[in-house]
Amino acid sequence: MAQDRIIDADGHVIESFDGLYDFLDGPLKGARLTGSMVSPFPWLDGWHTLVDPARWAATDARRWGEFLDATGISASVLFPTAGLGHGVIENPDWAVQIARAYNRWLHATHLAPDPRLHAVALLPVQDVTAAVQELRTTVMELGFVGALLPSVSHLGASYGDARFDPIFAEAQRLDVPVVLHGGSNHGLDVLQTLRQFGGTMPLHHPLPLLIHLQAMLYGGTFERFPTLRVGYFEAGSSWMAYMSDRLQYMYGVFKNIAPAMLTATRSPQEILAEGRIYVTCEANERFLDAGLRAVGEGNVLYASDFPHELEYEEYARELRKLLAREDLPAAGRAGIAGRSAAQFYRLP
Repeated sequence: MAQDRIIDADGHVIESFDGLYDFLDGPLKGARLTGSMVSPFPWLDGWHTLVDPARWAATDARRWGEFLDATGISASVLFPTAGLGHGVIENPDWAVQIARAYNRWLHATHLAPDPRLHAVALLPVQDVTAAVQELRTTVMELGFVGALLPSVSHLGASYGDARFDPIFAEAQRLDVPVVLHGGSNHGLDVLQTLRQFGGTMPLHHPLPLLIHLQAMLYGGTFERFPTLRVGYFEAGSSWMAYMSDRLQYMYGVFKNIAPAMLTATRSPQEILAEGRIYVTCEANERFLDAGLRAVGEGNVLYASDFPHELEYEEYARELRKLLAREDLPAAGRAGIAGRSAAQFYRLP
């Protein structure tokens, strides 16, 4: 099939902890935690001893550029790795400072040297006012193309809670999307019954996304912000088919017997039909066609997830397999390859 340029909607950086500390400012300027291997973020799952330090060396624009050249990908939008645990930081002052440092480190080491690289800003949800200011600064001054909200935090609230509305209001004003990305399993107590990492890993990315999606659809977030675009990333796409049907059915039940439980006045499928909710997909998803039907052919995005999980040469092979799938409609394949990411992030 003839193909437009390929856009990777969700790649990752491996943070240099020493590099992050160099970008601390204010009263913490010059501060260091003991040793360059001490993470400024909480560990995602407590399994860091499984990580191969040679493979997980810090990324930079050169390493990412080589990957783009090798795979034929035209552009990528970058997300953190250790920073996915940012929402679990207890001290709001540290959360604000390290988010600022991360965003400026990322701009200096990846975005500024290579215009093919873009990024979403890590926002300190522990301090909503500071998060709004950081979103405004990173978009307007550093050219970031969206906002990242950690899918897990210690705040005891979903993103359907009105306390987070100022972040959504600013994202809508700036015309940039907000992305919820799977990460930590902190606070997901049901997963503590699964003692092995292989037991928690398949679940701790999707579960928080399901919770936030339900809360935002039922809680009126998409009605309060009628042009807001939101992504729910790194759980595949086919879960949206199940959730679309499940939430639609239960919405009808609540509307009839307990309308006070709902803030939204439109059903989940009505909101999904507006095309403002996006997900990423996996190349090996058997039911990817169902995900496309649930959120729309223009709302499923390709995510490399580089440099996680796969061996280097496998990324290009997986991408070719995905774009050659004959069980998907042509419009859906074109959207996955890049058109939908360009629309979501407002890339040229």
